[in-house]
Amino acid sequence: MSDILLINFKRLGDIYSSAHLIQSIVTKDPSTKVSILVFKEFELAARSIKNVANVYTVNRKEIETLKKNRIYSNGFALNSFFDDINDIANLKWDQVINYSNDRLSTYLTSLLTIGSKPEYAGIRFTKRQTVEYSSIWSIIFNDVLTSYKYTPVNFNDAYHHLIGAQFQISEDSIKTNAKYNESAFKNFTQLREAEARSGNQIKLVGIQLKTSRASKDIPMETLTVLVNKILDCPELYPILLVAPSQEEKAIANKINEHFDNSLVSVEADLKALPSVLINLDLVITPDTLTKHMADLVDTPVIEVSLGEAPLFKQATVNPQSIVLSVDPALREFSVKKTDSDLIWKNQNKMIEAADILSAVFYLLNENTALNLGQRVCAYQPVRDGLGYRLKLIAGESDPQWELARQLGRCYMMKSLTGLKTDEIFSDLVELPRQQIRKWLDGEKAKVSEASKNLLGAIRSLLQAGENSAKGGDFVRSLDKLLLSSETDSLVSLPSLWFRANIESLNSTTLEENIKEVEGLLYKLKGEYQKVFDLLKDFENFANKERILRATQNPTPSEVAPA
Repeated sequence: MSDILLINFKRLGDIYSSAHLIQSIVTKDPSTKVSILVFKEFELAARSIKNVANVYTVNRKEIETLKKNRIYSNGFALNSFFDDINDIANLKWDQVINYSNDRLSTYLTSLLTIGSKPEYAGIRFTKRQTVEYSSIWSIIFNDVLTSYKYTPVNFNDAYHHLIGAQFQISEDSIKTNAKYNESAFKNFTQLREAEARSGNQIKLVGIQLKTSRASKDIPMETLTVLVNKILDCPELYPILLVAPSQEEKAIANKINEHFDNSLVSVEADLKALPSVLINLDLVITPDTLTKHMADLVDTPVIEVSLGEAPLFKQATVNPQSIVLSVDPALREFSVKKTDSDLIWKNQNKMIEAADILSAVFYLLNENTALNLGQRVCAYQPVRDGLGYRLKLIAGESDPQWELARQLGRCYMMKSLTGLKTDEIFSDLVELPRQQIRKWLDGEKAKVSEASKNLLGAIRSLLQAGENSAKGGDFVRSLDKLLLSSETDSLVSLPSLWFRANIESLNSTTLEENIKEVEGLLYKLKGEYQKVFDLLKDFENFANKERILRATQNPTPSEVAPA
């Protein structure tokens, strides 16, 4: 039996999302005890996750109050913090998982693991204040997924690879209240019977009305039109989902006014929400904790991804769900100032009620096509060797975005697992041939340029080893090489790994540093070759696929190579 501490100082939705990892850990070894450390305001959410042995908390609000109050010394805030972590600091852990990877969790991981037995997963600080990575996957999580524009792996899969666990999706990952389950089942059954029309069995569609950010909300006018369209369908019935807050109740009431207050609105807190979701056929939600909870109870979701929602990082992982988005090339995925509000508002208007309704029919009715508006696209989670990836199943998405995202994933599969990538290749050859050709030519040129800079850095390093006066030349060549990590090309992926290793060098002598850097440079050379080989493999695959299709249905334009 082993005792594991998972430090999760992230937001509410991330608390629920961590239930996947906890479930996978316990499935791998049922004797394992997983405890979790969260902020005090998220204690209820943490306690609702199954297979959590203990919940420990840090009272962030109390500490902030003491810190900001000019009457008290900052020592009071420090005392409060150390009182909160006293229990975990005095316990013996077999492993500490730095789930949030922020500064506070990283210092705590260091405190609990340096110079003692526990293993750690994620990052920690060394005694010299450099970052120490537990594995290549901690570099991917902290340096690649935060820098590479076209996210090739979602957070949940990165966490699982980080600790070497197989992703186990389970309907039994979250606690439910028997009383709430019975009440929800009874009430929704009565509603289905009351609303049954023309002998059709009614399917209940929950609609989440609000998120924590206005930029990610489905616009009010879209919600109103959507509800009206659902009411026009004899086999569907809408359920408005709101949290127990005055703001959300007011939104539900405003929508309800358009329908003579005839709609059903369900108010559910965190304890009751799982029971509600279990009894729905489908949930429509923006990026919010409702999506994560629906995944945990295996209720299909239409995730309407708007604003700065992290589409490819934290989307639904349920293969029976769909993500609707504006073409990602038009999206802003980070929080901006007010000058971006208009951009987000215009993007949100591009996903219309008709698009969402088409997705509803696609999920609830077999053999129904997805019909989407201009520059709107739909993704669905599918499983491959790295975990769950979002596959474009309908609509328009920028070919460069899809090529960079999916082939970035292929590079990681080739470099880390050696798994075949033909399934992803097959998806990508559907993209316009000229766009593929243009993108491949550009990527090859970037690999060639990065390789030249790499050879220059190796040459400068060898010269610096023979003559210390040449050290300046090596620093300049290294700076030039590291520019590859700041591009949006595939070559930036291995360059980011290299940069992370360079920044975390922990050798104590110049000779040791030079030797370590030399090894990293030659390893980077091999990774650049893998990128180039991947581009050639995809090019050859695309050519063969097009020739095969041309022989089956020949046209002069299709016979030409990609």
